[in-house]
Order: sequence, then C-alpha cells, then structure tokens
Amino acid sequence: MKRQHRENVLMASLKLNGKTALITGGAQGIGLASAEAMARAGANIIGFDLIGSDRSQLEAAVSAQGRRLLKIEGDVANEASWSEARRVVESKSGGLD
Repeated sequence: MKRQHRENVLMASLKLNGKTALITGGAQGIGLASAEAMARAGANIIGFDLIGSDRSQLEAAVSAQGRRLLKIEGDVANEASWSEARRVVESKSGGLD
C-alpha cells in the first residue's frame, strides 16, 4: 500500500475536531509528523519541546490546517517540566482530550 493511500485511510478514520493533543518533540521528526496528522484530523496542538527548539515547521503545519498551537518549552525527562506543562495546559486550554 502506498504511503499516501495509507495516510488517507488513517485520516478518514481519525476525527479529532475540537480536541486538544499534546505532542512531545513536535518540532521535528515523528513528533512533527504526528502533530501534522492530528491537526489535519481537526485537533488543536500543544507542542512540548526542548527550550530553544526551532518550531517554525510545527507552526506552519498547524496553522495550514487552521488549528491553534500552544507552545510549551521544557524537558520531558524532568518532572518539574511536566508539572509546569500540566499547569499551563490546564490554564490555557482547559485540559487534554
């Protein structure tokens, strides 16, 4: 099965309108691809990336789908970063779906 066809089949079954998704490592690689797919399926995206990450591709991908992006900086290996991320998510977006 060709990649585009597989993606179309997956996206047809994935409906995330009005949902919010937290993506770690969304600035590049698998995280960016996941954020693009979820935004295409209708989700708003919270991108949790290392401090100083270039998020220009993530911003472009999410905005191209007409979705909102909330950017959070931190380190997924640091418990304090997760606590702060949770606080920001709850205060700015009302939580995750």
